[in-house]
Amino acid sequence: MAPAPRFHRVAALQRRFVDREPVLAAFAEELTHLGDGPRVFNAIGVGGIGKSRLLRELKDRAATRYRTASLDLQVHSLRQQEDALAVLRNELGSQGVHFDRFDIAYAVLWQRLHPHLRLNRSELAFVDESSILADIADTMTGIPIFGTARGLIKLLERGGCDIRRRLRVRRDPTLATLDDLPNSELADAVTFLFAEDLRAASQDRQYVIILDSHEALVPSPVRTGRAQLADAWLRDLVAQLDRGLVVIASREPLRWELTDPDWDGLIEICDIGGLPMEARLELLDTGGITDPFQRQTIADASAGLPFYLNLAVDTHLQTGGRVSGALVSQQEILARFLQHVAPEEIRSLEVLSPARIFDYDIFRMLTATFHLPGHRIAWESLTAYSFVYPANTALRFHQLMAAALRERLSPGTTTDIHALLQGLWENRADQATGQDSGAHAARALREAAYHALRGRQISGESILGYADHAVRRGGHSAAQGITEDLRARLNDQPDHDNLPEALRCLQAEAAIRLGDAATVTALVPEPVTALAIDTMVGARLAVAAGHGRRIAGETRAALDAYTQVWDHATGASRLTAGLWAADLHMAQGRFRDAEALATDLSASAPGQDTEFHGDVARMRHLAHRFAFEFDAAARYLDEAAAHYAAADSVLGLANIQTNRAELLAYTHPAEAIVEAGQAIEIQREIGAHHELGKAYTALAIGQLRCGQLDEAETSLRSACAALDGVGYRSGRARAEFYRALVHARRGQLDEAVSSLQWSVRELEAADVYPTIILCSAHALSILGIDDGQVTAAASRARAGIQPFGTLTDLDARVEDFVADLLNGHTWRPDELYRQAVGRPDAASGFYNHNIRMDTPAGDVIVRIPIPGSDIMDLMIWPEGDVLRAIRGTVTHAPRLLYARMQPRYQIVEFLPGQLLDNTAPRGTRVPDHVIGDVVELFGQLGLVPRERLPQSPPGWPADGRTADFARRLSAVTAGVHSRFLPDFGDLYAEFGIPIDALTEINSRWTTLHPRPFRLLHTDIHRKNIIISDGQAYFLDWELALWGDPVYDLAVHLHKMSYQPDESAALVHGWTSVVNGPATEGWQSDLDTYLSHERVKSAIVDTVRYTKIITEGNLSRDDTHAFIDKLVRKLAAAHAVLSNRVTIDHEAAAALIQQWAGRRR
Repeated sequence: MAPAPRFHRVAALQRRFVDREPVLAAFAEELTHLGDGPRVFNAIGVGGIGKSRLLRELKDRAATRYRTASLDLQVHSLRQQEDALAVLRNELGSQGVHFDRFDIAYAVLWQRLHPHLRLNRSELAFVDESSILADIADTMTGIPIFGTARGLIKLLERGGCDIRRRLRVRRDPTLATLDDLPNSELADAVTFLFAEDLRAASQDRQYVIILDSHEALVPSPVRTGRAQLADAWLRDLVAQLDRGLVVIASREPLRWELTDPDWDGLIEICDIGGLPMEARLELLDTGGITDPFQRQTIADASAGLPFYLNLAVDTHLQTGGRVSGALVSQQEILARFLQHVAPEEIRSLEVLSPARIFDYDIFRMLTATFHLPGHRIAWESLTAYSFVYPANTALRFHQLMAAALRERLSPGTTTDIHALLQGLWENRADQATGQDSGAHAARALREAAYHALRGRQISGESILGYADHAVRRGGHSAAQGITEDLRARLNDQPDHDNLPEALRCLQAEAAIRLGDAATVTALVPEPVTALAIDTMVGARLAVAAGHGRRIAGETRAALDAYTQVWDHATGASRLTAGLWAADLHMAQGRFRDAEALATDLSASAPGQDTEFHGDVARMRHLAHRFAFEFDAAARYLDEAAAHYAAADSVLGLANIQTNRAELLAYTHPAEAIVEAGQAIEIQREIGAHHELGKAYTALAIGQLRCGQLDEAETSLRSACAALDGVGYRSGRARAEFYRALVHARRGQLDEAVSSLQWSVRELEAADVYPTIILCSAHALSILGIDDGQVTAAASRARAGIQPFGTLTDLDARVEDFVADLLNGHTWRPDELYRQAVGRPDAASGFYNHNIRMDTPAGDVIVRIPIPGSDIMDLMIWPEGDVLRAIRGTVTHAPRLLYARMQPRYQIVEFLPGQLLDNTAPRGTRVPDHVIGDVVELFGQLGLVPRERLPQSPPGWPADGRTADFARRLSAVTAGVHSRFLPDFGDLYAEFGIPIDALTEINSRWTTLHPRPFRLLHTDIHRKNIIISDGQAYFLDWELALWGDPVYDLAVHLHKMSYQPDESAALVHGWTSVVNGPATEGWQSDLDTYLSHERVKSAIVDTVRYTKIITEGNLSRDDTHAFIDKLVRKLAAAHAVLSNRVTIDHEAAAALIQQWAGRRR
């Protein structure tokens, strides 16, 4: 008989699908609910119940009517959000779904994750599948670019793809904000756009998405701590897949509703359960087990578990069908495996079974020890059996077989074998050489620790020693493996010496390497004084507790922990605590105390402990770097690197890479960019997110000093995301300081000041890095901005610093450092204001003078309130506060650069372009894009959170009380009317505006429907819209309100004077972005608001236009134009007031002249 391939012996997924009728029926029922929101079909069952085979069947059945895609979360890379989305995108894209917006967002995310690279055709994902990316790649013509959303969209504009798709991409509000998002929100935006594109393609054909092995993503069924966040990206994705069905297979129910009640009722749980007897017999029969007694025996023993049944079939095939009628237990299946194995080979298999993995050398050692055949032919024969599987470069047994083989050994023999294997792996770790020696040694150390644990011949101190050695060789995953093995060992035998404390210590130290302060605190919540610091394990646990407090910004508590260990412990832990105490003295600016302690540490440490001497030198490097003594810092950095290299410390050298990038960022920025890129790759591989954040910060500093502001901003966004993710408070505050300087270099002083203030508050709260606080104060001084809080913080910082030299010298170095970072690319707002005051070229509205000024960062507009201007509108907030609140949400508004209350002025970015009123005055059609741009603005206004806006005035109407809101509007109009009646009462009467002009409108307010409030602009008209590069930008936000969105629509329609079809298009667009309760009863209420606006315009502009006309500064044509506009507004008001007064041009001109004559 020809040998059968191994694949067919174990290919359970290829065998015939049997039964599962209840599951199939439940699945079919779920398909009837598609389109009613997100739906999840959660197929649950124990391992081996046949979930994967079931999912294949469900997908095959769904594919006839629906688009389908699947993910197997057992594949490690597919547990990553971006990789999973990429797989789904490719599979659905091949079925006709266009992912235009997602593809661009994915490219932006890729660039963000690889800031030191540039996009080119070879790097762009989906080029072959995505017409959008292909178009961009063709446009680039082989030139690498830095992939921002704005840049990619501009490249797309040059391409040749369908203009409608280009237009949709260009106008997409989410794409417009991508470049301003932090990494975590950018990843979520990519998910959002994936769902949006899929939703758009699902009108004609819905979809079924299948996810296998959810337990691989969230291994723990108890959703607590970090475990409940492991599938956060998946929950976010599924919540947005509201036009299809998502099938998720897992061992336990998802239970998403426990953390988010909104999932209640959206997840249909289907317990797969064991196969019924008939299906068991059918599966065995199709597998070739035809004897009725044999089939029934196996089926009874299987409890309906398909894995057991398939294993029996595999055994049957392997033994040629010779299966007895006895119960097929684990031992009997093992016996069938070994039926044709020679007795001496069975003994070899038994002595190999304690080895988790084995190779030829292990085989030879064990067979020689127990006098069994150990020659090459015996090895080749043994490893040819199908129950031996590859394990990287070694081999392993099938786990059921290994467990059964171990049971055949006596306890004494098992202990002896573990001791032999422990020694062998230790020897391999010591002798590892070559390029990958660190990784090989770390893996060997894990195996040595495993056998020490299983041989029950190890203490807590010894297990920590194994883990330390593995970490020094760069084996963070190996150290984590040792921790897992120790946990498993304690589950088997809970009480053993100090191993439980060692486990806590390993877990805490692993969390520290990842910068996870919260986990450390949870593991060691008790005070340090409650720990047994007179023992090696207890002292290390106390040091770990100090690290957790330090990373969390609890600097004082951390220093107390280190000092306690330094004063009362002995050995290596005492030295470690002393080192970190010195580090905190350094971080708190006590540089002389840090140096004194470093001297003691160098004297106390054994000379052969080169890694510790490297740690001391590295701390000295940091002290001199934060004292801005860069030459000394460089010397100590080189010394530390030499010590780490001698110790072969992978972790130490990795941290040196980050520190070198940080130092070069201060001294040689171009070199720093290269070094930081390498540090990022190293720290990402290690998984040290706090060091990763520091490496990104160093990259940003180098880019800032090289004038690469876009790249620096992107790098800082990545830095902040990494540092926020691990709660590294002080590192995050330092990154924010450099973000402030990027803002300052761009002229964005408002954001620069906010960032500096936040950074200083965080540094003071964490009680660290006083020299960075001095840097913040110097930065504000260079900008000419006074800030009492920062100045006071700088005074406190200066009082606590112990400089290496004098404070005066330190201050001078700090000032030079900050000046170099800003590099003269800044301006002082007060000086700009003084230059702008009285400029004859000011452009003025009714409330502000607007003066264009040039700065090193580009042209700006200085807006200065007009003294004594007539207030005719409802104003509740300073315009600067509004511009600050909409930043990042409203994409096409002038950016606030600086605002001051005394003297009152603000500076905003200059927008090149033409006022819409100049290119398309009232009565003419607007460019095609304007209506879409206005609709987009209305949509974005609804996205501005209330909490981001300033406080409303006392007594402001509660949310939804539209009538009260409207009364506020008419009260202001009535106030204007009554205020000007003494001077304009006779003209009002002659113009047909009665004393009670607002009476009827006030009575109509009670008919308004309640609607939720949102941010309103309330002054969107042609003179407040600039057209720049084919896009409308919206100016003058001083009349912004929190109120009824229908009012904003009414004001816009009233002031724009659209053509009828334009008005219809605008209203249709408005209803597409303002919907739900916000549009309740909008049609009738729109007319009510329009009536008010028409009467208000007549009242207000009678005063304004009369004053302007009678001042005598207008040309004849301009005078006629103003009179024509006033006549139109009077006519509109008369229609509302239902009076029969008719005022034409000549009559209005005469009445105005008569009014002026009476006042001479």
